[in-house]
Amino acid sequence: MKRGRKTLISCCLSLFFDLLVGEPPARLHPTVWMGRMASLLEKILYAKTGFPAKIAGVLLVFLMLAFWGGIGWALQSLICKFIPNPLLATLALSAAASLTISLRSLQEHVLPVLRQLVSFHICEARKRLSMLVGRDTATLSRQEISRASVETLAESLGDGIISPLFFFAVFGLPGAFVYRAANTLDSMIGHKDEKYLCFGWAAARFDDLLNYLPARLFAIPCICLAALLVRANAGAAASTGFREHSRHKSPNAGWYEAAFAGACGIRLGGTNYYEGEKSEYPILNFPARKARPKNILTASRLVIVASIAVAAVLDLLRYLLF
Repeated sequence: MKRGRKTLISCCLSLFFDLLVGEPPARLHPTVWMGRMASLLEKILYAKTGFPAKIAGVLLVFLMLAFWGGIGWALQSLICKFIPNPLLATLALSAAASLTISLRSLQEHVLPVLRQLVSFHICEARKRLSMLVGRDTATLSRQEISRASVETLAESLGDGIISPLFFFAVFGLPGAFVYRAANTLDSMIGHKDEKYLCFGWAAARFDDLLNYLPARLFAIPCICLAALLVRANAGAAASTGFREHSRHKSPNAGWYEAAFAGACGIRLGGTNYYEGEKSEYPILNFPARKARPKNILTASRLVIVASIAVAAVLDLLRYLLF
């Protein structure tokens, strides 16, 4: 597929389609199908503890990734075979890959939280935030809602935008679908609780592995560039990102959250509750001030500009290397 590698993949077009169209209905969304398939396989394979649970979890990951990688390969092959025009084929592949990206959806969920905070409708802001995060939101203050929103924007820049674009650029549609399936699995079973500690081990580790390179290659450079363009603190984004990323519990999310903390001039991390259970996270960029609602808007702009920058860089690298 000589023409395919160079002309059929465009991260910028994929990002454009996501911004233009957004999420399809749930019945047509591959991520929803991935979640349903994962739930079905979990019912069949689940084991709670020990080595059998880890083996069952590995099998679940293998089945999910093999199936969705195959779907991506088949769809890409059909597009290349039945759409001979390179431009139309590029548009079709980019549209399909946009289903693995969540830039518009992220903005559509975060900005209503900001609007409710600005209007001092705290209860409604908590309700809106609960649709976006896994932590308990019923008693969060304005500052805590602001922090949760910025943290979610930072982490989602990685696993919702940069990583799927990276795998689309390198491996085409199969790569994008495999990444999205792995990330969906991690969000469903990759938890360190009693139920999933062993069974979800493989899903969590594989998701960490897939996000390893994108986080280290793109997080700080693109967030710094975005910070320059949106008048945030690019220097602090770089210094805080490099200095404090390793303090985060996640080996990859720390790069994004530490850089966002520096760029916005705020501290992130602290105490969260998940289904009533207390969970402590290291505080990043202490002793900077606590998050405010206006920092949500800055973080939202950082996500948009950094996403465009990554897409452009990936397309340029593909053009130069392939």
